[in-house]
Amino acid sequence: MSLSEKVAKLKEEDFKQIIGVKRATFYEMADVLRQAYASKHKNRGRHSKLSIEEQLFMSLKYWRQYVTQKELAFEFCVRRSNRSRHHSNNAK
Repeated sequence: MSLSEKVAKLKEEDFKQIIGVKRATFYEMADVLRQAYASKHKNRGRHSKLSIEEQLFMSLKYWRQYVTQKELAFEFCVRRSNRSRHHSNNAK
């Protein structure tokens, strides 16, 4: 089961406890990031392996739990250098 499938099945209270924000807030944040990503990457080549929601979840987890870049890279199946790039893009 993918991360997005797991997240979709969460009850509202579990979603906030695990993700750190309410479901509506999370999807509003994802919409803002999606628009920014689209305008920044409209004429660029390679797109991220992770969805916008996965990138946002990874950043929220990093800020909330202070896990290491290596742990996030392992959990989200990306290289550590890519993890750093996703985090810095979402921090802007």
